[in-house]
Amino acid sequence: MRYTIAQARKLNAITQKEMAKKLGMSEKQYINYEKYRVFFRVNDAYRFSIFVRLPIDQIIFYDANKHVTYKAKDKHNKGVEETE
Repeated sequence: MRYTIAQARKLNAITQKEMAKKLGMSEKQYINYEKYRVFFRVNDAYRFSIFVRLPIDQIIFYDANKHVTYKAKDKHNKGVEETE
């Protein structure tokens, strides 16, 4: 069975705030990982898998339905546009 990031965390009764602290990031930043707005680097994905006690290949770290496109920066955006 494979689990989303949120499912893996909840399976171990860890709050978003607790997981963010374990990973050394803000709660807001961690939530962006759970919502697949940004993606874990391999070393952070490995650490996450240890914290949730699941093999790394049983956790879905990438949602193919969401992706990030980059465009030139201007005064109205920060240069990143999320598309679905």
